[in-house]
Amino acid sequence: MLETLTIDSFKPLVDSAFEVAINETRSLQFVLTSVKELAPATEQRRAAFSLIFHGPAEPILAQQIVPLQSAALGTLSLFMVPLGVEQTAAGGYTRYEVIFT
Repeated sequence: MLETLTIDSFKPLVDSAFEVAINETRSLQFVLTSVKELAPATEQRRAAFSLIFHGPAEPILAQQIVPLQSAALGTLSLFMVPLGVEQTAAGGYTRYEVIFT
């Protein structure tokens, strides 16, 4: 299924919640905050694009394949990389990125 996903699969889901199971009993809520094209499509491949998610400030997940569950797309196993913690008056959040090539 991952090979059929495009940037247009995710654009309508900006500001939508995704659930990430970090173990059998605990999950975290992430929000898709942006979708950005990185390189245009060619005859041989889809357009490369980036997804930025905001998750809780703690715990910070290591870069790894995570099961992201969405009401619209079901469960997707995606390689997610932490970009860092952003501090806010409300406590902060961790930014994560997923890249499709």
